Amino acid sequence: MHLTAAEGAVRVIAYVVSGIGFLGAGVIMKQGMDVRGLNTAATLWASAAVGSCAGADMVAQAVALTVFVIAGNTLLRPLVNAINRIPLNEQSSEATYYFKLAVTPEALPDMRDRLVERLEAANYPVADVNVVELGDDLLEIVAHWSAPEK
Repeated sequence: MHLTAAEGAVRVIAYVVSGIGFLGAGVIMKQGMDVRGLNTAATLWASAAVGSCAGADMVAQAVALTVFVIAGNTLLRPLVNAINRIPLNEQSSEATYYFKLAVTPEALPDMRDRLVERLEAANYPVADVNVVELGDDLLEIVAHWSAPEK
């Protein structure tokens, strides 16, 4: 701000935003259906905003933003934990199942037919059957189905 006025400050803040966005993206991890690190990434970005406000001599805004970030991270945690403890509605959720069976190439046609036949008899409607090579003389039959309607 002292060297190039508002233009220089905006340029520096733009670099801070893009740099912290890059760091925040590195914090976010996906593990199966779970996504972790969103809160940490948001806190990093808010901390950069606090630093930008302080660097631009906006001390009151920096203090207010600090209070908001700390309050959000501490006061909302019990609410998040309460939401996470709510059980899923089994009627509205869908389960997908896979059954894998390792067989020799000679036994493949017979075992695939028998597997589908047994699953259908047990009221498990098979949606898809795939064959995967496990090695030179071993194949894997993968049957896929969804939970039957209740």
